Amino acid sequence: MGRIPDDDLGPQWLRDYGSIEADLKGMADFATALNDELERNYVPHRAKVNADMQVPVASPASQFVELVELLQTHQRSQVMTTSLLTAHGDATYTFSAAAKTISTSYGDADGLAVARAKDVEAIIVDPAPPTTDPAASA
Repeated sequence: MGRIPDDDLGPQWLRDYGSIEADLKGMADFATALNDELERNYVPHRAKVNADMQVPVASPASQFVELVELLQTHQRSQVMTTSLLTAHGDATYTFSAAAKTISTSYGDADGLAVARAKDVEAIIVDPAPPTTDPAASA
């Protein structure tokens, strides 16, 4: 059996990839701690910030064009902030769920398990739903 030609090996930067070694107990602990942090600290504060963002601002007289535009921009910023806070929470829940799923899926393996990148990507693309309803705090 001969050597594989360089053209059939793929790009140079992919030829030295290795496996991903994961400490499953540490990953399970991390998932639990991350979820607890979200539940105890992030979600309650996010709900307060979202409530503060919904307080209406008085409408100035239309003659003050610059002020009207400033307040419109401010309102768009509030909406974006609320959206980003919710998205951050959802993404962090997804990350926590992925870590938990990986630690559970490979939990029967020896101390350190080897996970393929496609396994991790599949979990991140199709995560378990968040444990709390993000819309309820929006």
